[in-house]
Amino acid sequence: MSPEKDNLNEEVDVRLIYHKIKQLFSSFFHSLINFTVGIITMLRKRWGLILISFLIGIGIGFGIYYNTRPVYSSTLVLTSTVLRNDFCFDMINSLDQLVKEKAYDPLAKKLGMPVASARSIKGLDIDNYDEKLKKKYDNKDTIVLGLPFKIKAYSYTNTVFDTLQQALVKYLENNDYSLKRKKIKIETTEMLRAKLASEIRQVDSLKFVVASGSAPRGNQGGFVFGQPIDPLNMFHEGINLFKEDLNLYTSLSLIENIQVVQDFSLVTKPSFPKLRYNLPLGGLIGLLAGLIVAFYLEAKKRKRDTL
Repeated sequence: MSPEKDNLNEEVDVRLIYHKIKQLFSSFFHSLINFTVGIITMLRKRWGLILISFLIGIGIGFGIYYNTRPVYSSTLVLTSTVLRNDFCFDMINSLDQLVKEKAYDPLAKKLGMPVASARSIKGLDIDNYDEKLKKKYDNKDTIVLGLPFKIKAYSYTNTVFDTLQQALVKYLENNDYSLKRKKIKIETTEMLRAKLASEIRQVDSLKFVVASGSAPRGNQGGFVFGQPIDPLNMFHEGINLFKEDLNLYTSLSLIENIQVVQDFSLVTKPSFPKLRYNLPLGGLIGLLAGLIVAFYLEAKKRKRDTL
């Protein structure tokens, strides 16, 4: 085949492709124009129906807002020096399961609170306070304790959160696993403090001996057991032992397995329902419903007219 014929075939193919693309876009824009005109015509004919449906949707939103039981939410942040976060999650999730099953009597028993207060609880969610910090230690071989976690509580009343906070802390604190380790920690810390107290008394006695033996004697210093001793070192050692005892005292003062980082905050307004959400949502649903009905009526009318 000659080069002239090849070029001619290529030009024909390009023109054919261009013609097909032009037809496709023309058909698309034609359909879009027809659809837009149909929508405008339908809106002009059925605007009353759509408006009524929109207003009904807003009315339903009002009705839901004023007839739905308000739900309050608040967040408690805790940390544990004994329990892993995963273990705390399991314990809180077991409480939430009782709430979902409306098993308020066993829930009240587990939390040590009145049944009436337990009935006001709608749900409990628990999560890590800082996911980035949690992921940082996920790949570590050692068990990391003390990472804060948060409990978000939902209640039908805003007066139960103080009672619920105390109940949740006691629930996490007073389990066999925690109590046993707390007891061991208290005993070992007290034993170490007793040992330190004995050491401090001995150092104090030794300081007196060193101070007495280090009085100036001409050009010679003091000696104990034939070896020279710097009295300042004895005072520094006494201070270090005292600091260590203070640290142990602080540890005993904060011996609780569960520490409250942030209390449940006082809430005065419900988190659900909210009027600024209910009205737009109800109006939107009403508008969509009106459009669907209007489309249906127009399609039914066109079908009837074609018969």
